[in-house]
Amino acid sequence: KIIDRGEKLDIIVDKTDALADTADLFRSDAQKLKCEMLKQKLKLYGIFAAIVIIIILIIVISNTNKK
Repeated sequence: KIIDRGEKLDIIVDKTDALADTADLFRSDAQKLKCEMLKQKLKLYGIFAAIVIIIILIIVISNTNKK
């Protein structure tokens, strides 16, 4: 009985170690994904800001040419 209990504990320890490794991998992958999504979001905001600035410049230039 004691030997069986020790073997079961070894199995549980192995499964726990595997789960911890998987959790660490998941955490690092999630962090990488979070960074990539932030980069994509900032890039999109930059493009929108550039478009708005170009539109404002076109409006200002066209208004100064009319006067």
